[in-house]
Amino acid sequence: MLTLYPSFDKFDTLHVTLHEVRLSDSPCYKALSYCWASEDGNDAKHSLLYCDGKLISVTENCEAALRNLRERNELVLWIDSTCINQADRTECGHQVGLMRSIYKNASSVLIYLGEPQPDTCEETGQPVAKIVTDFLRKFTLQMEVSTRTWSLEGFEKTSTYQEFSQKAHSAFINRYQDTPALIRGLQDITSRRWWQRVWVVQEASLLSRGTTILWGNTSIPYATLAWLYETGLETRDFPTQIALSPRNSGTNFWVVKYHLGNFRNAEPPTYEPRIALVVLDKVRNLKDSDPRDRVYGLLSLIDPENSIVLMQDYNKTTAEVFILVSRRLIEVSKTLDVLHYISEIGSSSSPSWVALESTQST
Repeated sequence: MLTLYPSFDKFDTLHVTLHEVRLSDSPCYKALSYCWASEDGNDAKHSLLYCDGKLISVTENCEAALRNLRERNELVLWIDSTCINQADRTECGHQVGLMRSIYKNASSVLIYLGEPQPDTCEETGQPVAKIVTDFLRKFTLQMEVSTRTWSLEGFEKTSTYQEFSQKAHSAFINRYQDTPALIRGLQDITSRRWWQRVWVVQEASLLSRGTTILWGNTSIPYATLAWLYETGLETRDFPTQIALSPRNSGTNFWVVKYHLGNFRNAEPPTYEPRIALVVLDKVRNLKDSDPRDRVYGLLSLIDPENSIVLMQDYNKTTAEVFILVSRRLIEVSKTLDVLHYISEIGSSSSPSWVALESTQST
């Protein structure tokens, strides 16, 4: 675990310490989920902080997350880039195998999206981030009342949802020539690089109602955003769904819908080879820093019973991992369904029947 030491000044030098813990001892900590790379794709470790009195290098986005998280009291965090020895492949495999337990046992999960766009409302001059957070704050209050006797029809009639729906229809009618600030802000949130990570799919099944989204130094309850999306998607209102869609084509809207649209009804994953294939295919265009994470980053979803991959092993090559999983899916399912998911992008290092070619990287 990492202990982040307090400071009254956001720009003071960062000081942390690392210490070993056992999950069986029920330690109290928060888990940080973030994208290693910044929004411009910079994942170089050029930022410095003091760890146990010695300088270490982290990415720019990791530094920004720690600065926005730093409080007036010590904060104990689990952060993959610093709490896992990334140079030790055996340790990486072991820690990835604990990922589900790490997230499930955290007192809360913090999702860091980066800084908001420097955008303001043309009518009021207010920062768009403030407009979004004020709207979601009102939405939270009405959500807390509505959830006591939840119904889609009743929820659609709340004043905050009506406000959102009107702005969505206005933007749609005007062909998005003058998109309202609220819609721009919501699209900024779901267009972030965080949603493009292959790991976010597994994390969707691990988040609790105490999960918080950090948008710069602004905190947004994850449940609030999820309720807005779930309501908007269930209405099947096209202008509303367009307004909820990420504004860039790089974000896989399936991931956003999977993450936010199913939050209230989230259930523990159950194993079925066909579902495993569908999930593996859906994430084909998501980004990864290591292609093997297209398997290892999804194991709690596609292989909760460890029937496909017995353990995460970063000593295996990418080709070896993809061949193993494709062969095991054929053996376990006793079908050749895997052939329906063969990538159009071939690989000279894998047989033609291997279904898990990586097409994106960070």
